[in-house]
Amino acid sequence: MPFDAKLQVQRDNCHKWKLLAPAIYRAALPVPGGVSSVEFTIPKGFVTDWASVPRLLQSFIPRTGQWDEAAALHDLFCEALNKGAPIVDSRTADKLFEKVMKEAGVGVVRRKLMWAGVRFGALANKHRRKGWLKDAPAVLAISGAAGSLAVGAITGTSWTVAQVLGF
Repeated sequence: MPFDAKLQVQRDNCHKWKLLAPAIYRAALPVPGGVSSVEFTIPKGFVTDWASVPRLLQSFIPRTGQWDEAAALHDLFCEALNKGAPIVDSRTADKLFEKVMKEAGVGVVRRKLMWAGVRFGALANKHRRKGWLKDAPAVLAISGAAGSLAVGAITGTSWTVAQVLGF
């Protein structure tokens, strides 16, 4: 696990949790000409709301799970972007969110859905919008496939992934 330890938290209020100790995430990231080792620290006292999942979807993707560390790190990145002091850009924050989930053992389907969700969320935030169009085809494909499969499940209609994607 690239985090130095499990997050130590205490409930701050109904949907917020405060870190009782700093948490350090280490990763090797590709850079032009090689790989760079990076370290990000979520400070003691930082408050996270875990995954910001719309209530309608929480039965499919709960706010907490194997992705807690990924969500807390993503919250740190987004808070910094909102304050105008970015640690990483929005696209990198979302890529790291997916990377940390993968390292935590989150399955590919849930991971891709959650990544698409944070990329969609970037549209609603002026500090996170830059670069969104680069990911739009993937976000729309994932979202469209998920939506079609959900409608099929609700209505009892059988869909294959190929049909959903229009192949």
